[in-house]
Amino acid sequence: MDSSGLNAVISAYRLVRERGGSLALAAPNERVTKVIRLVGLHRQLPVHRTVAAAVVAMQALVARQAG
Repeated sequence: MDSSGLNAVISAYRLVRERGGSLALAAPNERVTKVIRLVGLHRQLPVHRTVAAAVVAMQALVARQAG
Protein backbone atom coordinates (compact mmCIF):
# COMPACT_ATOMS: atom_id res chain seq x y z
CA MET A 1 0.00 0.00 0.00
CA ASP A 2 1.34 3.39 -0.92
CA SER A 3 0.40 6.85 0.35
CA SER A 4 -2.50 7.10 -2.11
CA GLY A 5 -4.02 3.90 -0.78
CA LEU A 6 -3.49 4.99 2.79
CA ASN A 7 -5.12 8.35 2.08
CA ALA A 8 -8.09 6.58 0.49
CA VAL A 9 -8.61 4.42 3.58
CA ILE A 10 -8.30 7.40 5.92
CA SER A 11 -10.70 9.48 3.82
CA ALA A 12 -13.25 6.66 3.74
CA TYR A 13 -12.91 6.19 7.50
CA ARG A 14 -13.50 9.89 8.16
CA LEU A 15 -16.49 10.07 5.82
CA VAL A 16 -18.13 7.01 7.35
CA ARG A 17 -17.55 8.29 10.90
CA GLU A 18 -18.95 11.74 10.04
CA ARG A 19 -22.14 10.03 8.92
CA GLY A 20 -22.42 7.93 12.06
CA GLY A 21 -21.17 4.70 10.59
CA SER A 22 -18.37 2.27 11.27
CA LEU A 23 -15.64 0.93 9.04
CA ALA A 24 -13.26 -1.99 9.40
CA LEU A 25 -10.66 -3.64 7.21
CA ALA A 26 -11.12 -7.30 6.37
CA ALA A 27 -8.41 -9.72 5.25
CA PRO A 28 -5.67 -7.23 4.38
CA ASN A 29 -2.50 -8.76 3.03
CA GLU A 30 0.71 -8.72 5.07
CA ARG A 31 2.04 -5.55 3.44
CA VAL A 32 -1.16 -3.58 4.07
CA THR A 33 -1.32 -4.81 7.66
CA LYS A 34 2.27 -3.70 8.21
CA VAL A 35 1.57 -0.19 6.86
CA ILE A 36 -1.64 0.14 8.90
CA ARG A 37 0.25 -0.79 12.07
CA LEU A 38 3.26 1.36 11.23
CA VAL A 39 1.16 4.52 11.01
CA GLY A 40 -1.01 3.53 13.99
CA LEU A 41 -4.25 3.41 12.03
CA HIS A 42 -5.15 0.07 13.62
CA ARG A 43 -5.91 1.99 16.83
CA GLN A 44 -8.80 3.76 15.09
CA LEU A 45 -9.78 1.34 12.36
CA PRO A 46 -10.40 -2.29 13.32
CA VAL A 47 -8.46 -4.80 11.24
CA HIS A 48 -9.74 -8.38 10.98
CA ARG A 49 -7.93 -11.41 9.56
CA THR A 50 -10.96 -12.64 7.63
CA VAL A 51 -14.12 -11.22 6.10
CA ALA A 52 -16.16 -13.52 8.34
CA ALA A 53 -14.46 -12.14 11.46
CA ALA A 54 -15.11 -8.58 10.29
CA VAL A 55 -18.79 -9.32 9.66
CA VAL A 56 -19.23 -10.88 13.10
CA ALA A 57 -17.47 -7.93 14.76
CA MET A 58 -19.55 -5.36 12.89
CA GLN A 59 -22.78 -7.21 13.69
CA ALA A 60 -21.81 -7.23 17.37
CA LEU A 61 -21.09 -3.50 17.21
CA VAL A 62 -24.49 -2.79 15.69
CA ALA A 63 -26.17 -4.94 18.33
CA ARG A 64 -24.39 -3.06 21.15
CA GLN A 65 -25.34 0.30 19.65
CA ALA A 66 -28.98 -0.75 19.28
CA GLY A 67 -29.41 -2.17 22.71
